[in-house]
Amino acid sequence: MMAAAWSARPPWWHAAIQTNSRYRMNGLSSKILMRPRPAGTRFPTLMLGLLLAGWHCLAAEVNDPLERNFVQPPASARPWVWGHWLNGNVSKESITTQLEAIQRAGLGGVTLFDVSQPGIPPGPHGYFDAGWQELFAHEIAEAKRLGLEVMSANGAGYSGNGGPWITPELASQKIVESATRIPGGRRFTGQLPLPPVNGNFYRDVAVLAIRETDAQADYRIEGLDLKRLVWVNYIKWTGTRSAPIEAVAPPDVCIPPGNIVNLTGRMKPDGSLDWKVPAGTWTILRFGHTWTGQNTLPAPPAGLGPECDKLDKRGIQAHFSHVMKRMIELAGPEAGKTFHTLFVDSWEAGGQNWTEKMPEEFQRRRGYDIIPFLPVLTGRVIGDLQTSERFLYDLRQTVSELCAENFWAEMQRLCHQHGMKVAVEPYITTGNDLDAANFTDEPMGECWAIPNGPITDYRQTIKSAASVANLNGKSIVGVEAFTSTAAERWQSHPATLKALGDQMFCLGANRLQMHRFAMQRFPQLKPGMMMGGWGQQYDSTQTWWEWSKPWHDYLARCQFLLRQGPIVADVLRVVPEEPLYRFEHQPMPGYDYDACGPDMFKRIRLCDGKPGLPEGPRYELIQVEHTGTMTLGRLKQLRELVADGANLLGEPPQATPGLEGGPAADKQLRALAAEIWGTNGETERRFGKGRVFRGLSPVDALARLGVQPDFAGPTNVTWIHRASREGDFYFIASASDQPVEITATFRMHGKSAELWNPETGAMRPLDIFPTADGRTRAQLPLGPNGSAFVVFRTESPVTRPIAAIRRDGTTVFPAAPEIGGNSDVEFTSLPGAERGALLHRSGDYAIQFADGGQQEFKQVRVPEPRPVTGPWTLTFPADSGVNGPLTLDALASWSRHPDDSVKHFSGTAVYRTTFDLPTIKSRVLLDLGRVEVMANVTINGQPLGILWKPPYRVDITEALKPGANSLEIAVVNLWVNRLIGDAALPEDAERDKNGRLASWPDWVLAGQTSPVGRRSFVTFPLWKKDDPLKESGLLGPVVLLFPVAIGLEGAKPAGQPVGQPRRSTTTARNE
Repeated sequence: MMAAAWSARPPWWHAAIQTNSRYRMNGLSSKILMRPRPAGTRFPTLMLGLLLAGWHCLAAEVNDPLERNFVQPPASARPWVWGHWLNGNVSKESITTQLEAIQRAGLGGVTLFDVSQPGIPPGPHGYFDAGWQELFAHEIAEAKRLGLEVMSANGAGYSGNGGPWITPELASQKIVESATRIPGGRRFTGQLPLPPVNGNFYRDVAVLAIRETDAQADYRIEGLDLKRLVWVNYIKWTGTRSAPIEAVAPPDVCIPPGNIVNLTGRMKPDGSLDWKVPAGTWTILRFGHTWTGQNTLPAPPAGLGPECDKLDKRGIQAHFSHVMKRMIELAGPEAGKTFHTLFVDSWEAGGQNWTEKMPEEFQRRRGYDIIPFLPVLTGRVIGDLQTSERFLYDLRQTVSELCAENFWAEMQRLCHQHGMKVAVEPYITTGNDLDAANFTDEPMGECWAIPNGPITDYRQTIKSAASVANLNGKSIVGVEAFTSTAAERWQSHPATLKALGDQMFCLGANRLQMHRFAMQRFPQLKPGMMMGGWGQQYDSTQTWWEWSKPWHDYLARCQFLLRQGPIVADVLRVVPEEPLYRFEHQPMPGYDYDACGPDMFKRIRLCDGKPGLPEGPRYELIQVEHTGTMTLGRLKQLRELVADGANLLGEPPQATPGLEGGPAADKQLRALAAEIWGTNGETERRFGKGRVFRGLSPVDALARLGVQPDFAGPTNVTWIHRASREGDFYFIASASDQPVEITATFRMHGKSAELWNPETGAMRPLDIFPTADGRTRAQLPLGPNGSAFVVFRTESPVTRPIAAIRRDGTTVFPAAPEIGGNSDVEFTSLPGAERGALLHRSGDYAIQFADGGQQEFKQVRVPEPRPVTGPWTLTFPADSGVNGPLTLDALASWSRHPDDSVKHFSGTAVYRTTFDLPTIKSRVLLDLGRVEVMANVTINGQPLGILWKPPYRVDITEALKPGANSLEIAVVNLWVNRLIGDAALPEDAERDKNGRLASWPDWVLAGQTSPVGRRSFVTFPLWKKDDPLKESGLLGPVVLLFPVAIGLEGAKPAGQPVGQPRRSTTTARNE
C-alpha cells in the first residue's frame, strides 16, 4: 500500500515540483517561505534541500490555465445528478434546500424529472399545472443563484415524448389488420371486421385478398414482432436482423405474388365489400393504422398520455409547443444559460411501423409500392423467405430514416431555434441508434452499478456516445451513472463506485450524471423519498453526503482533463446497416476506435491520405461489419476509399439487404466485392493505393500496417487517450483492489511526461524511457482501484530517468510483477527538491539513473510503525439514543456492540484519543487501517481532510507538536443498520402488502417525527428486521508510520552527455 500513499495525501503535502524555474504546489506557483519549527523537531540528516527547520507555502495563481483548472476545476467540469421530482412532491422550500445540498457537495448541475413510482403518494402539484410551472421557474432561479446548471427531461416521466395533449392522429402508429376467411367460386357480400383499435382512432390503409392454403395462412416468419417494429415500452438490448441469406421457408408456405388481389377500391366507407370470389380458398385482410397504445412512462397522472408520432414532424412539434417551449419561456432570460438543455432519456417508447404518409414515403425512398407486401406484416411469406425478409428490412430502413429526420433532427432544430441544446441517450430506438445520435448536442450513455438482469449493464452505450461525439466534434459525453436495481439499497458509497466511474471515463464519458437524486419534500424524513426501488440512493439524506465533495472533486478533475481534445482512435468501426442493430463494444487491446453509423459513414472522405472527416479525426483502418449483406452505395464508397489509399478490414458481402435493384443489384455487388477482396480468399491484398484484410483482428491488421499500439500495460488496467494543442492526456485506471506498480508504454516520443493525480490535484515529473521502437515507457504507481493521468507536454524530457532502485542489493523498483505494488519506495513531490521519495524500510539504497549515474543513501533508518492503541472515547450524536460517550479499549464494529442504539446507529460518530511523540524526526503518516466507510481526521484541532477510499492514510507531520497530540477521527457509516433496526419497530404509516407507502401520514404532513420512535423513514422498504447488520466504524488497526524523505537528483548536469556516469553518496537516517 506504500506505493500509492501519495494519492491519499492532503493537498499541501504535494508541495513543490520545481519545473522551468518555478514551484508547483498543486499546480499553483509558490514562493517557499521558511518559518522556525517547534523546539525538538529534527529532520533526517541530509535530504538534498530538505534540511529546513520547516516550510509552508503562500500560493499565487499561475498563468497556466490547464494546471489551474485541474487543481481547482471550473463549475462546468463538475459531475451532475438526476434531480427527480417525485409525483409532484416538491415545494419552493424543498427545491432551495436540495439545490443548496447539491451545490455544497461540489456538484455542477441537475437534470430535472418528474416521475411517478410505487410508494410515492401524489404531491400538491400535478404535472405542468400552474403551481408546477411556478416551481419549475423557481428551480431555474435558484440554480442561477447557486451557480448550478440545469437541463430538463423533455416531458413527464423518463420516457415522455408526449402526454394527454397528443391527439390520437399525432400519436405513434402501427399497422393492424383483420382477417376474413371465405371460400371461392361465389359472391361475397358482407361487412369486413374492424381491426383492433387503440384510443378510438383508426384509419383504413388497404384491403387485400389472398388465395392461400391453411399452411400458408398459419405460417409465421421467425422473430416477426421486432422485424416489423412492434413492441411496447422497453426491450432492453434486443435488436434484430434479417434471416441469414441462405435461409429458406418450406415451398408449401410461400404465397405466389399473383395470388394477391387488391380490393381497396371495392370496400365502402362503412367497411362493407361486394366481390365475386374466384375459385380457391381466400383470406381477406383489412389493413389500417391506429395508435400503438404506447403511453409516456412512468409519468405522473397529469402527464400520462400517448407518445407522439416519431415519423411525422407534427408529432414532436405538438409536444414541443405544449411542454418544451413552455419550459423555455418559464426560464426567462436564463434559457440557454443556466437552463440550457432539454433531455431525452433512453428509448422506452415502444416500436412504430406506420405513419399517415408511409405509402408515399416508402415509394419515394425504396422505389416500389408497399401495399402488395402488407401481408408480410402478418408473418406470411410472399414469394419466398428472402423476398419477404428484404421487404421487412426496407420497412425498418424507411422507419429509421423517417425517425431520424422527422423526430430527432426536428427536435434538435426546434431546440436550436429557441437557443437551447438537446441531450439524448440514443439507443434501443425504433431505428438505427447511431444515426439518431447524430442529432444530439450532448450524446449520452448509461452504466448500471447493479444491472437489471443478465443481458447488459449498458456500458457499451458510453462507447457509442463517445464515438458519435468524436465524429461530430462534440466535447461533452454524458452518462447516466451508477443506475441500480433495488439490490443496491444504500450499500454504495464513493469508494465502491470509483472503479466503475473510472471505467466510464475510459469508455469516453466526461460528464457523470448520478442516477439518482430524489428531491426530498419533507426535511424530517431520512433517507426519505425514493424512486421506487430504482437507482443509486444518491441523495442529500445519505449519511455521507456532506463528506462527498472530495469524491466529486476527483470526478471534476478527471472530467476537466477528459475534455481536452478528441479521443485518439486508430480504427473507424463501421457498424452494419441493419436499422435495428444494437451496438456492442469490442475492445481492441492497445488501440481505440470510433463506432460509425450508416449516415455518418456517408460523410467519410480521404483526408491527408487517411479516411476521416475534413474537420475531424483521421483513421489508420476502416473495419466494416455486416450480416452478409451490404448496400451498393456503401460498397461503392468503400471501393473508392480503398482505391485512393484507405486500409480496409472485413469480409466481402454476399447480397444487398433490400429489394431495391432486384437481382441485378446483387450481381453488381458480388462483382464489386470480388474486385476489392479478390476471389482467392487471401488474408491481405493490395487494391489501388490501399490494403484489404480479412480473417484478422483489428489488432493484427494494424500490426501489419506498422501502427504501434497507443498504450501497452497489464490487462487489469484500462485507459483512454485524448489529445489537444496543450498536449496528450492518458487516463490510466487499475481494476485491482490492491496497490500496483505497472509498466506502461505510450505511443509518444520526444515529450516530457508528468503524473497528475486527480484525487489531490498534485502534479510531478514522471521518469520516462525511450523504447527501441520509438515509444515511451514509464513505471506508474497506482493505489487500490487507483487512477492517474500521464500528461505529455511539448518540451523534451529534462529529468534524469531512474532505471532502478536497490535496497541492500535487492531491486525494489521496478517492482517484480509477482509483488505488485512497491512497498519500499514511494515517489512524491517534496519542498526544495525537483522530485523526491519516501523510503519505508531501512537499509542502504542505490538509485541507478538511465544515463549510468548513481545516487546512494547509506544507513537509512526507518523507525518501526507505532500502533495507536487508545483507549478511545467514542461519542455519538445527542439524538442517537446512545447514553453518553463510550470508552473503548479496542476498536470493534458498532454492529457488534451489545447496545441496540449503537448496533443500529447510522450516521457520524467521533473517536478521540491522544498519543505522545517526544520528537518529530521525519514525515509522519497516520494509517487508519479499515474504515467503514469514510473518515475525517483532525490532529491538535487542525483538520486534515476527508479520507473516502483506501488507503485511509494521511500525512499529519505539519499538525504535530512534540509531546502529547490529540487525535480526533470522525467516521460515518451507511443507512443499513438503522433501517434494519427500525424494521423491528411498529409501523408508522399505511403501506401496501409489499411495504410501499400508500398515503402520506398526518404526522409527516405536519412536519413531525415518527410517533413510534423510528429514526428512519423510506417510501419503499428494502431491508427486513432479520437481515444481517453491516460492519461500521473505525476498525483499524490505527498506526503511525515514519518514512524517510529523500530528494532525488533531477536535471542532467549542463554539458554532461547522456550516458556519462555520475555518482553521489548521501547518508540519510533518523537520529
